[in-house]
Amino acid sequence: MVLAVCTGALLSYLVDGNELPDRPLVAVVPVAADARAGGRPGTDPVSAMLVELPANLDNPIDRLMAIHEGTRGDEEDYVAPAADTLAAWAGHAAPTVLANAARAYSGMQRTDRRRPAANLVVTLIPGPDFPLYLGGAEFTACVPLGPVLDRMGGNITVMSYRGVLYWGIQACPKTITMAWRLAAAVPLSLDQLLAGAGLAPADYRWGEAADAVRAAGCGPERPKPAP
Repeated sequence: MVLAVCTGALLSYLVDGNELPDRPLVAVVPVAADARAGGRPGTDPVSAMLVELPANLDNPIDRLMAIHEGTRGDEEDYVAPAADTLAAWAGHAAPTVLANAARAYSGMQRTDRRRPAANLVVTLIPGPDFPLYLGGAEFTACVPLGPVLDRMGGNITVMSYRGVLYWGIQACPKTITMAWRLAAAVPLSLDQLLAGAGLAPADYRWGEAADAVRAAGCGPERPKPAP
């Protein structure tokens, strides 16, 4: 479902910029390998799979079904990575080390010799459905972040917390010049997907912001409360 919303948002962004390709986009989706797929006991290995995002399809339900069919064979071997898994993974390398490695890799120009395998990274993190606290203060919201890898347009990281999906969008300014338009397309994409399934638009934590996005876009209006 989240991948289908991402696809719809990317479709809107690319159409606005007259850059819509005639074939699906490809996303790198980090996943935690199932214990049955191998790995040492007591570890939570992280892998990745390539998922086609059919932004070339107009119908939102067709896009959802295409993503479902494309990922169905991987469901038995992979599960979404837990938040603590990604935190531990990121802790093994300092940001400066990763940045220097990326610059060295780009300087060698090895990435120019072949077409990149994917267009962006999409990370889905199932968070807790109960409140968290730090020093007695309740953790009320989160801002998920993820790296923009070399020669990829951006990163969309989505984390759930207490029944709410929080979205973080990071982008290369040379590839996605107006990332805020991609962010604004997210609620419109979800509205279109729900409308295609015969459902009402979703509720948002910040309803006024979502209403403003809908008013500026082409999505369905939020239903008015009954008098």
